[in-house]
Amino acid sequence: MFIDKKSETPIFQQIYKYLVQSMIDGSLKKGDFLPGTRTLAQDLSVSRNSVDRAYQQLEIEGYLNSVSNVGFQVRDDFTTLKNKSISEKYSMIETKPQYIADFSYGSTNFVNFPISKWQKYSLEVLEGQIEDHLDAKGSLELRTALNHYLSRHRGIDADVDQIVITNEHTFSLNIICDILKSKSDSITVAMEDPGFPVSRNILKKHGNVLPLDYENGVIHLPSNSDVPINALLITPSHHFPTGGLMQMPMRLELLDWAQKRNAFIIEDDYDSEFRYVGDPVPSLQSIATHDNVIYLGTFSKPLSSSLRMSYLILPKQLVPLYDLYFGNQTSMVSTLQQAILTKFIDNHDYEKHIRIMNKEYKKRYRFLVSQCKDIFGNQVTVRDNQGGLFVILDLHSLQTSDELVALAKLKNVKVYPTTDFYQNKRHCSTVFLGLSQSSEATVIKGLLALKDAWSIT
Repeated sequence: MFIDKKSETPIFQQIYKYLVQSMIDGSLKKGDFLPGTRTLAQDLSVSRNSVDRAYQQLEIEGYLNSVSNVGFQVRDDFTTLKNKSISEKYSMIETKPQYIADFSYGSTNFVNFPISKWQKYSLEVLEGQIEDHLDAKGSLELRTALNHYLSRHRGIDADVDQIVITNEHTFSLNIICDILKSKSDSITVAMEDPGFPVSRNILKKHGNVLPLDYENGVIHLPSNSDVPINALLITPSHHFPTGGLMQMPMRLELLDWAQKRNAFIIEDDYDSEFRYVGDPVPSLQSIATHDNVIYLGTFSKPLSSSLRMSYLILPKQLVPLYDLYFGNQTSMVSTLQQAILTKFIDNHDYEKHIRIMNKEYKKRYRFLVSQCKDIFGNQVTVRDNQGGLFVILDLHSLQTSDELVALAKLKNVKVYPTTDFYQNKRHCSTVFLGLSQSSEATVIKGLLALKDAWSIT
């Protein structure tokens, strides 16, 4: 496999295209295992993250299966595509429907983005000195600025040396798993159920995942201390996907449980900026007393996922292990982007932007909640969690989440089932709607179509 590092085509796409072609021409056959991400990255002299992204995309598109503790395996015989014309290949792909309302969730791409400020800082950075190579943990200036911000707004207590800038949430999780595996032959990570499937899939690549039932802010912790658990991944400030907030007694119980188990808590604080009543709830890391909380954060939600910038804060006890395994690498996050973001935070523009975004999404959230209550009446319960980028609907229906989503699609409305987020699928009549729609008229049109689709009278 040849990788052209000077090409405008990203490295992960070059790897992806080569592997697809290898499956089509039969070089890679059904049942074959691909090299491990670390091995292939070393062979190609590229970042492991590039290989991981290529493999993940192939898994999403159905070319590969992820086999726990083994690796990625070719899923089927794809040589049947070999002699097809381009038009035939594309005819196999479902045409994306044109929705009258797409209630997407999670992304705030460039909503109210401060373009003029960003351009101003870009020019300032380009006119100055830009470092060619940064420490594996990222720019010291950015980590310092971020540390001050998180201390003020999330109560984070950390040294700059504990902060690592990464290029996305998935890469942060991979780093954490690699560090945990260096301490143990195999790892088991407990995780809220329901929970974010992308995170679950990453954890499965590294070891075992133990689902723990989550309901109304309470996690049902295992009582059997014989089950070895290395870490617990949670979203305490705004549970995904139910939207719940974990109360202080449960937080303290988790910290005590982890301390007695000699386990770590991975706190995914993915959208804590979006809180519509009162002040943001302090992070779990801020109240931990045993140096056992790993904190995950992202710039994707308040700014844009296009920036591909996240960060993690390691407990002090794990910093030496990070330095040992990753310290000789250079940061894979754009030095230019890091320098611009440093100025953005230092000049308090980041905080101003978050206030503007919070105001915008608070407006969208309250409008969507009020319209759901007005249009659906007492046949739907709206979970008013007063935060986040989505709204949960519990329908008083015998139909499953998947059936409700399918009915919505027939009316050209995109909503999402909660069942996809359970490790073991279960029957429920719950869907969630994101706040991607800025047009109030579109929101109303979409909700009226849902009322018709779900036969709500």
